[in-house]
Amino acid sequence: MNFSSQTIKRLVEERKRLKLTQADIALICNVSREMWGKYERGIAIPGGEILAALASAGINVQFILTGERQSEIFLSKEEKELIELYRVAPLAIKAATLGALTAGTAQQTGVKQIIHGNNHGLVVDAPSEFHNLTFNNNSGRKRK
Repeated sequence: MNFSSQTIKRLVEERKRLKLTQADIALICNVSREMWGKYERGIAIPGGEILAALASAGINVQFILTGERQSEIFLSKEEKELIELYRVAPLAIKAATLGALTAGTAQQTGVKQIIHGNNHGLVVDAPSEFHNLTFNNNSGRKRK
């Protein structure tokens, strides 16, 4: 394998794209910061275990090695797990997940607290497929 100056530039570019320091990426790859510096200076060549760790962290290893970007989005292990869990979740969980994920990033208009008897909840703006959901908060226990 020829670890050319272009490959080294792409290695640095991918680290910076993810806003990682050399210490951060060294920790991900389970090497010292000094060793990572050797990779970026071309003194050492990262092996398969390092490349696998980079791929798991969402770094585009194909781009590093070939200079070609794939059109798909690269996901970390945690992001892939989140997507898989979301796909199999019931619709109510999907609605709650979208609400939680967008709460800090999207401007919420029309958020109302609903209290009806023993049922409490929030109504938030959501995609149209979630508008007619019915949630039941009864635990099935009777009060004395």
